[in-house]
Amino acid sequence: MKYTQLSKDDIISMLKVIGANSIEELFNDLPASLTDNYGSINKHGMTEMELRRKFHEYEKKNGTGNDLTCFLGGGYYDHFIPSISSALSSRSEFYTAYTPYQPEAAQGSLQLIWEFQSMMSELTGLPVTNASMYDGASGFAEAFLMAFRLFRGKKKKFIYSSTVNPAYIAVLKTYLQFKENIEIVEIPEIDGHTDIAALKKQLDGNTAGVGLSYPNFYGQIEDMGEMAELIKAQGAIPIAAFYPMVSSVLKTPGELGFEIVTGNGQSMGNPIYFSGPTFGIFSVKKEYIRQLPGRLVSETVDLEGKRGFVMTLQTREQHIKRERATSNICSNQSLNTLLASIYMSFVGKEGFYKLGQRIMQLTAYTVKKAQEAGIKIKFRKNRIFNEIVFDVPDPAAILSKGIDAGLAPGIPLDGLMRENGLMTAITEKRTKEEIDTLVEFLKEGGNG
Repeated sequence: MKYTQLSKDDIISMLKVIGANSIEELFNDLPASLTDNYGSINKHGMTEMELRRKFHEYEKKNGTGNDLTCFLGGGYYDHFIPSISSALSSRSEFYTAYTPYQPEAAQGSLQLIWEFQSMMSELTGLPVTNASMYDGASGFAEAFLMAFRLFRGKKKKFIYSSTVNPAYIAVLKTYLQFKENIEIVEIPEIDGHTDIAALKKQLDGNTAGVGLSYPNFYGQIEDMGEMAELIKAQGAIPIAAFYPMVSSVLKTPGELGFEIVTGNGQSMGNPIYFSGPTFGIFSVKKEYIRQLPGRLVSETVDLEGKRGFVMTLQTREQHIKRERATSNICSNQSLNTLLASIYMSFVGKEGFYKLGQRIMQLTAYTVKKAQEAGIKIKFRKNRIFNEIVFDVPDPAAILSKGIDAGLAPGIPLDGLMRENGLMTAITEKRTKEEIDTLVEFLKEGGNG
């Protein structure tokens, strides 16, 4: 982004308008321990060269994914991003972070959204995908609100599995806290999988929707088809929160019987960005289209028969009566979905399949090497996609030692889930040599 410099007079004038005597005074409410001593901007300025040097010093205080061999996961993954993504996404006809308010005047943006919707529907296995959500967590919560609307508020029981990403569950509870007489039920887990017997007991005629994860937070592939059928047999809506990469080699959630599918799109061409920003995927059956949150773009022809794109559906409260609005989702994360669309177009169907194959092969290699080294692995070894939970002592200490050694070995589960352990994620970027280093490091208890 371009930098427009403010003069000292500009700063003084702006401070005068807001009633402050100095820039430092603006931050008086911050505890001193949380601030760095940057010096007073009012006292003297810096040349651009000095300023660049100063910020580079600050930058060096932070480590980045490029400085570490990254095995972190839990919803955000270190995938490879081809150079074409930044090259095309910076072109002026595409580059926007927001939604056009005169949509038909921006055919390039609308075509991008339409192409995005089409590609995401192929990944989810459902025919209708909206113009994206904020992220996977908000999409998961919106799915339950959609189920509530589809039953006109007559069914008030919501069920989710404890194996769903805890961030998704937290957002769901936040969304539902002001809904009257809503019952929220958590299904426990057994050996890292949803307790199907407990699910059967909880399902009844008052259940609106059931949320499951594919794969689940531990990276396990659960019996999704079986559970989807159980849910539909009780007249409820099966909801899947899925990791898009799983569709590269396994069945899509739609093929498994899910009727609302949500997911986080960071893994497709978006950097980790300190866990944001990203975008959410939201796909549904065609019959549910009228209750779809957000926006929907469609393809059409103009008066001359030329191909064009239109904003077909906008069901947020800025456009229709508040009582009829499906949600107040405002942004469709255009820049993030642009990166995803470029990424998926570049990788292609065959490349996406090969990508999934590589991830699963490297995951299997990691399991094999860990077992040979005597490192205990939790849960089922033959139902893993790309995340492995290692049963190691003091995962937090291992992570800390790993960072010091230039290795991010995984996420400690303590405090996040009922299970403890170190959850390690494998992506196509990892090599066998890096995996060997990880296994040796874990074998030595973080002292390798």
